[in-house]
Amino acid sequence: MVKFLSHHVRRHARRTAQKTTAGFTMIEVLIAAALAGMIISGLLYLVLELMGTNQREAARDETQQDMQNALDYVSSELRESVYIYPPVCLTGRGAPGSDDFCPGVLNHLPPNLTQNSVPVVAFWKQERFPDAVLQACANGGAPPGTNCINGHSYSLIVYLLSDGANWDGQAQLSRYALTEFTQGGALRAGYTNPGAQQNFRTWPFLGDENLQAGIPDGRPDVLVDFVDRGTGANAQFVSANQSVCPTDYTVSPPDALLAATGFDGVRSFYACIGPSATNRNTEVILRLRGNADGRAGAQNENSFMTALETRVLSRGVIGKTPLD
Repeated sequence: MVKFLSHHVRRHARRTAQKTTAGFTMIEVLIAAALAGMIISGLLYLVLELMGTNQREAARDETQQDMQNALDYVSSELRESVYIYPPVCLTGRGAPGSDDFCPGVLNHLPPNLTQNSVPVVAFWKQERFPDAVLQACANGGAPPGTNCINGHSYSLIVYLLSDGANWDGQAQLSRYALTEFTQGGALRAGYTNPGAQQNFRTWPFLGDENLQAGIPDGRPDVLVDFVDRGTGANAQFVSANQSVCPTDYTVSPPDALLAATGFDGVRSFYACIGPSATNRNTEVILRLRGNADGRAGAQNENSFMTALETRVLSRGVIGKTPLD
């Protein structure tokens, strides 16, 4: 009896040892690996999606901040303006000497302003003389006709919507400045001072005489990239017609100028110019929309932003008659 029990115990111990050292079967290992792979893949997918979402939001936030900074810059200059061109005067109206004559400011500026670009708003403002001119005034060697006592001269500023091929974004907001002097202190070719005769509207004409000697040179400088240019967002922004502006305000640039410059229907940057009057300053409504397309993380051309808007009232007093 004792031998039988001893033999049974040894057999049981051997079977237990065999089960302990047998391990997992191949099927069990494959199932475990598949489950682990699914879990890891799911986690990796979530991590990548979170990283992509974060990158997209960062691109959109950066683009929107750039648009806001650009709009603030344009607004600050418009507040300093002494004369803002109505949209019709960008391309011209009437005949020299007539009461409604404006020769078209674009006809007297570099042709590149309408090459891959559309001018949106143009105005005159006062700017300080360059240091070289101030030094020449101090030394008594300023160019003839320079008003050294004033220390300022009028500059013509034009803001444009551009389509530069060497930029990452769809379009750019550009700035062109026609100043009286270069930074080195030389007289700027094609410049004629509108201040002495107050001929801002008819510049460069005084009556029926063209005072400009030659067309000025220079190119616009890009103020900000990643402005929207696609047509997919236009329906969600505004239509390309006069109805986008309040009553008595005129949309700029005009539809005909958009079509002539290859920007037909594009209103990602435009202005509503208020009526001019001798007893009040001009109000301008500016609207600007960015598009993150081209930035890291942006998916496609539909990455356009919410349109930004600001209202600017010019502070110039030249040509204004105070109310009683």
